[in-house]
Amino acid sequence: MTLQEKSYQAAEMLVSILVKNAPKETWNLALNGIRIMQDSANYYVLIGGEVAPYAIYTNEPEYHKKCAGWIDKSIEEAQPYIKLIMSGDITEEDYFKTIDNQKEIIREQFNNHIRKKLEELNRI
Repeated sequence: MTLQEKSYQAAEMLVSILVKNAPKETWNLALNGIRIMQDSANYYVLIGGEVAPYAIYTNEPEYHKKCAGWIDKSIEEAQPYIKLIMSGDITEEDYFKTIDNQKEIIREQFNNHIRKKLEELNRI
């Protein structure tokens, strides 16, 4: 696997963990405000930007007590996987299994969110 492919997988892993841990009051940040960008052969993970300019504040306890530190926690959680990816010590099967597990957690979070919103609508 090339360095560029490893870099993309590392970025994808970080994004999946960031999305899983992001604040989800509206789901805008989780669904639209966390993404991978490419510049030449390098990949970057962006959080916020024009679609979620408030993102910078969501990591701070004085602005968002419930999810304070979520970015730092996500980076810490992703580090062991990124090390495995970059060293080549993770099989492709294990990589995809881990990504799929993250996505399953996100799907469950989203389904719970929708279920709560439907319950709110039924109370009207």
